[in-house]
Amino acid sequence: MTIFGIGPVELLIIVVIALVFVGPERLPELLYQLGQGINKAKKLVLDLRDQAKNELGDDYESFEDMTRQIRELNPRRQIQELSRSLLEDLSPVTKIELPPAPMVPQPSAPDIAALAQNALAADVLEVPLAQSLDDDSALLTALLNTNLQEREAHG
Repeated sequence: MTIFGIGPVELLIIVVIALVFVGPERLPELLYQLGQGINKAKKLVLDLRDQAKNELGDDYESFEDMTRQIRELNPRRQIQELSRSLLEDLSPVTKIELPPAPMVPQPSAPDIAALAQNALAADVLEVPLAQSLDDDSALLTALLNTNLQEREAHG
């Protein structure tokens, strides 16, 4: 429950601050005066509504209907309803079947170690980059092919 947009936690904080500034002996009197002020404001609003109802007569009902419709306008709810209707209007999406991906064999730890040793060899710096890449890719391809043949033989 909120009063003027103030929740219970905020109200408690306001009361504690008022207790500190006003003091415990004057706080009940201050709260009583605040309650009287709120009651006077409510009575004033009701009197203004009754006066408008008497002066406008039948037009007052149409005015009330118009204000009720404005209060019911909720942009968030309208956007949600529009989104739902758009999603319902969409035709169902056809599922596309993809062929299974081919198995890529994973090199074993010794194969990776051999590649690493080859890459870190002392003569790598003396070999042109393109040639060392070709050597490594050829070695990797050979290792993968060997690993794939072993799996096919066992599986």
